[in-house]
Amino acid sequence: MSVPDRRTAAVQAYQEREGRANQAEAERKAQAEAERHRQNARRMEWLQKASSLIPNTVMAVSNDFVQRGSSLLLAPVPVTMGVTMRLREGMHVPPVPPVIFQLKKSGGQHPIARLMFEINLATGQVIASSTIERAGLPAPVQLDAVTPAWVTSATEAIFFAVMESSGTH
Repeated sequence: MSVPDRRTAAVQAYQEREGRANQAEAERKAQAEAERHRQNARRMEWLQKASSLIPNTVMAVSNDFVQRGSSLLLAPVPVTMGVTMRLREGMHVPPVPPVIFQLKKSGGQHPIARLMFEINLATGQVIASSTIERAGLPAPVQLDAVTPAWVTSATEAIFFAVMESSGTH
């Protein structure tokens, strides 16, 4: 291969590598943007459910237990989160607050248990957790499967776990 041909081949190879690298970078940016949009959509749906469906359902179940004579009730715990997490280079996502309730005796100051609902924005999975071991909480579900029935199941599980373990409520 002559020197001019070698130069031409080198330039062409370099341009092809640069083109592939630019294409890969563009694809990475497009994927990151798509993920950001998915997480923003999940965040908006979560905030809607966290501000209405979950608290309304939990309070309805709690009120029903009280109307049936229970001295236990669930009360919401205010949560504020103003910190921004850095997930990946250039990608900042504000944290999504969990929805937390304290189970306590009517008029009581000390919580007996906590019930918390939180979301993993990356996966869209919602989990109900409690400070009570073996509460029989429902399995985690995708955000679109967070229904009043699922929230009711989690809420009842906390009441049943406390009432059936102590027998005094």
